Amino acid sequence: MLLESIWTSLRPLLMYDAQRPLMFHHAEFFLLISVALGGAALIGRRELVRLWLTLFSFFVYYRIAGAFAILLGISIVVDYGLARLLAAESREPRRRALLTLSIVVNLGLLGWFKYSGLLAETLAGIYGGEWSFRAWALPAGISFYTFQSLSYTIDVYRREIVAMTSFRDYAFFVSLFPQLVAGPIVRASHLIPQIDTAEFPDARGASAAMALFAAGAFKKALIADPIATRLVDPVFTEPLRYTGAEVLLAIYGYGVQIYADFSGYSDMAIALAALLGFQLPVNFSRPYMSTSITDFWRRWHISLSTWLRDYLYIPLGGSRRGRWRTYVNLMLVMLLGGMWHGAAWRFGLWGAWHGGLLALERATGWAERVERSRGLRIAGIIVTFHLVCLGWVFFRADSLQTGVDLLRHIITSPVLAELSGALQVHAIAAALIAFMLVLHATPPAWRNIGAVVMQRGTPLLQAAVLVALVWAAATVQISSAQPFIYFQF
Repeated sequence: MLLESIWTSLRPLLMYDAQRPLMFHHAEFFLLISVALGGAALIGRRELVRLWLTLFSFFVYYRIAGAFAILLGISIVVDYGLARLLAAESREPRRRALLTLSIVVNLGLLGWFKYSGLLAETLAGIYGGEWSFRAWALPAGISFYTFQSLSYTIDVYRREIVAMTSFRDYAFFVSLFPQLVAGPIVRASHLIPQIDTAEFPDARGASAAMALFAAGAFKKALIADPIATRLVDPVFTEPLRYTGAEVLLAIYGYGVQIYADFSGYSDMAIALAALLGFQLPVNFSRPYMSTSITDFWRRWHISLSTWLRDYLYIPLGGSRRGRWRTYVNLMLVMLLGGMWHGAAWRFGLWGAWHGGLLALERATGWAERVERSRGLRIAGIIVTFHLVCLGWVFFRADSLQTGVDLLRHIITSPVLAELSGALQVHAIAAALIAFMLVLHATPPAWRNIGAVVMQRGTPLLQAAVLVALVWAAATVQISSAQPFIYFQF
């Protein structure tokens, strides 16, 4: 009876629940991370700590994705073995064959789970009839760890890095739980050198990491999720029930929501890695202060944009093969980058929108001109923000038709006359949108004041802030309803 009672109590903590997968801002995650950090501190030896954290990372991924943790193991085994063969092989045809096999396996798994349903639907639309196809659930984070593992084999093929000889260390590199599910996409050249040198942070470093985690949790639980549930989700579900002004407010709201949600996750991931002694790359740099779309992609989801640049745009020829080829390359890369986000043509349209804008900026020299002119910078920021928000319409909408309906509703409605009423009805969401945009525009030195206060506070104060954030998230009843947006990618 005692063992049964203990198991009943622990089962929700240890077993995967498809209705409530583990999230970084759930209360039970704080308990689990305490166990991980405590265990690592007690073990002490680097080699055993890495093994402990690898096992813990697989456990965390199991709590998030269930049995799909097997796919993560397959990816690790395949790419570790192929990279070792690549390192030992000197004949170029065989090396290309091994790299091709890695690409086929990685993209094959990604394609099967992510795009096979879209392919069947598209073929049914072209040839008519119904195509019987079993829809598979999308494994959480498969796009992220696929790109991370694939970049490793490509770098080994290019001889930019040396193939790892320790399977344990390679498994640790791919599965490290903070960035596993939604990035940043970490290159082997960035993380592997840290494996043998990582040290747990001192008190000041731990305080800085906790401050960053608190900031990320705040953005997710108290900015992104309330905006989603109070405004964005209802309006995007049934746009014609709302006024044009409410639709416009929801579009701005989604721009803020996706930034607060995704950058909040990145903040928490970077903070958790720092607590373990590892430095992950920055993934966002005030993207809504961009003066052009070119500048936006230097600031938004930096780990993906640089991945696409280094492993797709440059191999295609980049800007080295003439003006028109450059435009084609930009369109193709952004189209594929859009489809990376999901198995729906609206993501392709979103990518093509950004690709077209990048090509237009390249043709007109707008990005360089606005950077050189102080007078154009403010105009550039305002125009870029609205162009990005226009693209978010099709990124968020359930279908292309819904996106069209949203935009048509804004164009045909007396938006200015309806604006006052919309702000009154959605006062809380509007206030959160305005607060986040003002905070976003605030110089980093000013925004760091809170982090400094958090760092210099006592451990009791730091713990109280984190507990308050968990309590606040539970109070608004968001944590179980709103998974991180990028978990679906």
